Amino acid sequence: MPLQETQPLSRDDTLIRDGIERAHAQGTVINDLTARIIASQCYDGQGTLLYQLTSTGAISHVGFMLAAIDVVRKGHCTPEESRMLDALSAYVVHRGKRGPQDGWSNLRW
Repeated sequence: MPLQETQPLSRDDTLIRDGIERAHAQGTVINDLTARIIASQCYDGQGTLLYQLTSTGAISHVGFMLAAIDVVRKGHCTPEESRMLDALSAYVVHRGKRGPQDGWSNLRW
């Protein structure tokens, strides 16, 4: 049976993986940049809560945000994507309800 070639990780995927590993090693949740990158890969339209997190850093309702993440999870989800969504869920719970964050748009990758 031939070996299956693996695709190299994208820059986003590398940043997400490194952010999750760093948070795990430090015993904390992912940082703002990692959360923004994950949310940017998950939102489904500009009127959604995940888009709100991506664009402003706001978490207007923790429960609804977790439900939005679960909707993404219910799609075909690889183990790595599930790990990424777990990290985003933990971030949302840890940060809690908050408005738009100053400097959020300066978080670039």
